[in-house]
Amino acid sequence: MLPEEVRQALRQKRKMTVEEYMQLPETTTRMELIDGELIVYDGQDGNMPAPKDLYQQILSVIVIFLSQYLPAKQLRVVPTDVHLDQHVVQPDILWVNPDSDQCILMDDGYLHGAPDFVIEILSPNNTRRDKIDKFYLYEKYGVREYWIVNPEERYIEVYIRRDDTFHWLGGYKMGQTFTSPILNNASIDVTALLG
Repeated sequence: MLPEEVRQALRQKRKMTVEEYMQLPETTTRMELIDGELIVYDGQDGNMPAPKDLYQQILSVIVIFLSQYLPAKQLRVVPTDVHLDQHVVQPDILWVNPDSDQCILMDDGYLHGAPDFVIEILSPNNTRRDKIDKFYLYEKYGVREYWIVNPEERYIEVYIRRDDTFHWLGGYKMGQTFTSPILNNASIDVTALLG
């Protein structure tokens, strides 16, 4: 259940600052702040619904798969706040290169700056946010590789950073593979992740 302070902020429907967002009580409910808008994923009172079981299954499979290439303690899953100036996002899966200085765990206990690698898993109610709003933020702040996973269509879009902008590496469906630069050019089998 959402704390009363969060419900009150949602009812007010006004732009919120990061400072105000940080004053909200901690909750296990996924929340984000994009362009001053508080987004809550709990399915109550018109909020974004919580993810379906298919989302959870795919999230788990991808994390297990990635742990072959990236140290598990460096992988993070939702809910993990990432501060990008006046925005606070919670990528479904993220990785920060330990040698990176663009995303730092600060004294406040939160990550500040762009992770090196982000994966978002679409659901019917977050497609626009993940493919437009968060895409723009991840590109602007310097994410090096971004996967957008569509569990319903069994499809992965991959973007890589080149010359300070995202470039489409490709869209991959079941039965196809792609090479991930962030994973040392490992061959990624879409069927193994989404099958």
